[in-house]
Amino acid sequence: MNTVEADNLKYLLKRVNDRVFTADLSEVELAALARIYIAVHNMVVVNDAEEEYGSREFYRRRINELYTICSRRCINEQVCLEKRILLIYTLYQLLLNPTLCFVDHEKLNQCEKMAYEVVTECLQRQTAHASDNTPLSFNALLLIMELCGSLSEEELEEEEMIRYFRAQLAQWIQVLGQRDHWNNLPDKEALQRLLILCRNSDIFLDATYDEKICRLKEYYRIRLSVVANRENENTGYYQTLSLLYEIIKHDGFLSSDSLSVQKIIGSMQQGIEAFPTDSAEQLFCLSWVIEGMCRQNLQEANQKMVNTIYC
Repeated sequence: MNTVEADNLKYLLKRVNDRVFTADLSEVELAALARIYIAVHNMVVVNDAEEEYGSREFYRRRINELYTICSRRCINEQVCLEKRILLIYTLYQLLLNPTLCFVDHEKLNQCEKMAYEVVTECLQRQTAHASDNTPLSFNALLLIMELCGSLSEEELEEEEMIRYFRAQLAQWIQVLGQRDHWNNLPDKEALQRLLILCRNSDIFLDATYDEKICRLKEYYRIRLSVVANRENENTGYYQTLSLLYEIIKHDGFLSSDSLSVQKIIGSMQQGIEAFPTDSAEQLFCLSWVIEGMCRQNLQEANQKMVNTIYC
């Protein structure tokens, strides 16, 4: 990362670090802040960059503060089911994704208990309204993978939620047929499906749909323009870009599609200016810019290490 990029990252971080965490932060804002502080913490720890970007202990405190806010809200009965799902998914990220941090197993057990309860409630509602044929939400499917990712294949076979999960993926592929895209499906929903399929391959080591996944990736990468279109600058547009970013990340730590990643980050930077100051939408875009810049910093450091070893 050159000096200009490093200064830009410091400037963006100052905008976030000056914020006071309050109990009225929305679920989207909490998820965005978690994304930022996990990304910066990991960059600082791995690259030993405390002098340049601040103490790792500061970022760990911020992560713990976010965990406390999310966990308290999860037990609030007035919070709707879909919001609780998003909050619990954020809790998983805060617990498991910071690098070189001790995992608090008591907190993890509490998180898994809450996750099991909300997914079970989702399935019960699904059974009660079977005639609606409405699939579980994207966030609920993500949560199932977090909850069941460490189970053995024998344990997975006994889990009702995994049977439902696998049936949902099979139905998507059946509808897809021999095509390389889903007909009459909005890009955002299509990329949500593709991300779930990618994570299914990674988390459960399931290669069943790998050939289909490759064709889908190729189609949607070509289809989606990642250069911001002023007519499309709305929340859904940037959510779609974030999904494409996450899908590209699944190709490996050093993605061969770095040009697309750079364009996505550039579009997200424009998004920062497109929304009102301190709005949830602005913070969403800001979180992906910071995540992308931290990842770029890590990639460059990793490449330097590789060059040192082999040169």
